[in-house]
Amino acid sequence: MPTIYIQHASVISDFPPLAFDYALLEGNDALQIYNKIGKTNSIAFLIGNPKFDKYINNINLSEKIDSIGICANWLEPIDRIEELCSVLTAEFPTINFYLRPHPQDKRIFLWEKIVEKYNIKLSQSNEEFIFDFLKKVDLIFAGNTNVHLEAALVNVYPIYYDFALNPKFESYSFVKTGLCEYISDPVSAGKRIKELINNRPNIRIRTKHYCNTVNTLFDGHSSQLASELIFQIAEGNEALLNNWSQIKGFDLLAYGPIL
Repeated sequence: MPTIYIQHASVISDFPPLAFDYALLEGNDALQIYNKIGKTNSIAFLIGNPKFDKYINNINLSEKIDSIGICANWLEPIDRIEELCSVLTAEFPTINFYLRPHPQDKRIFLWEKIVEKYNIKLSQSNEEFIFDFLKKVDLIFAGNTNVHLEAALVNVYPIYYDFALNPKFESYSFVKTGLCEYISDPVSAGKRIKELINNRPNIRIRTKHYCNTVNTLFDGHSSQLASELIFQIAEGNEALLNNWSQIKGFDLLAYGPIL
């Protein structure tokens, strides 16, 4: 029976080589990284992001910023996160703020104190799915996390806020590829909000490098692409590649859907 790998989140260079017969990857970013990690006999298909499919109608088209999310990682210092909350809530009293700690973060008592102190809403990440949270906000500040890509997929403006003050450590290279911009102090954060508050741009096209189906006929239909491929692979269908075209320039054999 053939083995199939389905990408779960953004890929980083520390991942092991693909050791499967087939790999269902989200986009060119994952393909490029796996291609560098090492040559294998896997056959890759770029199917987009199935987790996003049910939220295709929740793309944020607002040109204003009414709500902001602050996403915290359990490795980031609380004082830096509280500093950002303190400055921004004081400077923008009419904006709704949400604080969303990482699901592995056990400092819930401290987070509850912060949201109460600054009148911020708390998003429990182990109870509220990320895309449901993103429906509530227009912009996010977050550190070294895949949330930036998920936000941009629904056109929520992502800003990489360096809570840890370690600009050389950015696992996913979202700043390098232009998915999001880098800010490391609350004054700069406030200045950027003022620039965007009534002129929030459409930035979803930035995700194309990570999600192959963006702005195509298959946008929001990645699950369908995946299920059809899996069925054909399981059935040993010789017509498996009929609707796919080979992506040149890689050692890894890879295909994208014919548009």
